[in-house]
Amino acid sequence: MIDQREITEGRVIAIWLGDFNTFDLLDDYMMNSFERDYGFTINDRAGPEISEPDGKEMQIRELLTGFSFWEDWIDDAVQLCEAAGWKSTRSAVIFHHLRYSQNLCTNPNAALKFVTNVPWNTKE
Repeated sequence: MIDQREITEGRVIAIWLGDFNTFDLLDDYMMNSFERDYGFTINDRAGPEISEPDGKEMQIRELLTGFSFWEDWIDDAVQLCEAAGWKSTRSAVIFHHLRYSQNLCTNPNAALKFVTNVPWNTKE
């Protein structure tokens, strides 16, 4: 297992999506299974932002709106997520400044799915 610092990269975000119905379920997964499933240890100082699922399925744009700096990457994120087959879901996890490589995944059946890396373009 590698450390998150080894896959840190500026101006990119990594997106995971899943079907968790509550924040507690998603938080439990992040605390107990995520690192094992995705092959890297989370740096506490650069941990992810996670959505607060309320049981409702949401369109990808709606789900990702409100994450830090979302205006800078939302259009590309929606396009890439939809191209990967995700139109809607219940939960999201975003790592800022991380470029994930799918070959690190140790559990292809994980409850949370890595979807894409997205360039973070500053809007001016």
